[in-house]
Amino acid sequence: MSGFRFRYLAPVAIITLCLVTLCAVTALSLLREHAGIADVLRENLSSRRAAVELEECLQDLIALEDDHVEKVAVLHDRVRSHLRTMKSIADQPDEIRLYAELEEAYARYLGLWKALPPRRDPRHETARDEATRVLEGDVLKRCQEFKQYNVQRIEDSAESHERVLRQLAWGMAGVGGLGGVAGIVLGFGVARGVALSIRRLQVQVRDAAGKLGPAAPEIVVTGAGDFP
Repeated sequence: MSGFRFRYLAPVAIITLCLVTLCAVTALSLLREHAGIADVLRENLSSRRAAVELEECLQDLIALEDDHVEKVAVLHDRVRSHLRTMKSIADQPDEIRLYAELEEAYARYLGLWKALPPRRDPRHETARDEATRVLEGDVLKRCQEFKQYNVQRIEDSAESHERVLRQLAWGMAGVGGLGGVAGIVLGFGVARGVALSIRRLQVQVRDAAGKLGPAAPEIVVTGAGDFP
């Protein structure tokens, strides 16, 4: 009996252990990939939020300059603060390149703004319009490109996230299917083994019965009792 158990239960235990290991490895690998995608998504959301805030600040600055308001030092400080935030977040090569172009364009605008002639100077209006054109045509454009880059990365991360979820679903379905097939095969094998064992037992019992012989036991009748 112990040999029978080892013969048929050992393969069941081994295959079950293999399936559990495969399921665990699949789940861990997909969860690790999911965690990486989630980190990228959070980072891109932070970069996009910083770009949106900078874009709003630049639009306010452009509107004030179009209205001939030149006391905009507070907005300049806000722009520098947003730029520092974006610099600390940017880590991808394209993102770093876009930030460098944005910072360079803003430095060029700021140089033009600080070099404005006095208000009474006839060149003042032309110089201010030139600085505003750089702010709107270069700085704001680079900011929007930076934002669009992160929007695209967010969309790519969302697609990757959906792909990982599909892989996880198919992986679990595959492991479940393999488990079902393995259970059927092992069940059939165990049932067949049990049937063979019973058949062998029947043969052994019949062989033992044949060795007993057909002779019936002897019956002895005496005169004692009620028989005439």
